[in-house]
Amino acid sequence: MTNTFELPAFVAEACAAAKAHSANPNFGLVRPHFNLNEQGEVDGTWVLVPFIAHVPDDAILGRGTHIGLSVLLGGTVRIGDGTCIGDGAHVNNGVIIGSRVRIGDGACTSADAVMNSTAYVNGQVDSVIIDSRVRIGNNVLINAGVYINTGAIVPPGTNVPEWHIFHKDGTTTLRNDAPEEVKAKFTAA
Repeated sequence: MTNTFELPAFVAEACAAAKAHSANPNFGLVRPHFNLNEQGEVDGTWVLVPFIAHVPDDAILGRGTHIGLSVLLGGTVRIGDGTCIGDGAHVNNGVIIGSRVRIGDGACTSADAVMNSTAYVNGQVDSVIIDSRVRIGNNVLINAGVYINTGAIVPPGTNVPEWHIFHKDGTTTLRNDAPEEVKAKFTAA
C-alpha cells in the first residue's frame, strides 16, 4: 500500500510560481514564504523571496510584498500588502510596516519602529517612502504620507508627523501636497 500526500492548492501554486520565476535568467532564485497564523498553521498566503534574503518563519508578509536581494528581516516582523523592501535593507525584530510602504536599498530600521499604512488624498494613494541609506532608530513612529530623504538618520523615539518630509539634517517640513485639513492642523498657531 502506498501512502500519498497531496499538497494544498496554494502550496502547489506557490512552488510553481517560484519554479517559473527562478527559471527566468533575468531573475535570481526564489522560494515561497508561507505566513503562519497564531496557531502556527500556514494561513494560505505566500510571497516569493530571494534565496539570498533572510526571512524568518515568524515574519508575516502581506500579499504582493516585494523582498529585494540580500534583505535581512528580524523576527516577529509584520509587513503589509504591496510593500517593497529594497535590496540590502535591514528590518530588525518587532518592526511593523504598513501597506504600500517603500523602503529603499540599504535602509535599516531598528527594533520596534512602526510605519503606518498609506494615506488617501482625493482617492489617490500616498505611501510612506523611506529612501536609500536611511537609518531608523528604536521606538520610532512614522506616520502616513511621510517621506524620509536619502541618508537620513531618524533618532530613537522620534514621531515623524503625518505628511512631513524628514530631512538628512533631522528637520521636518510639511509636504506641499499635503491635504488641506493636514496643512490647517500643522499651520494653526
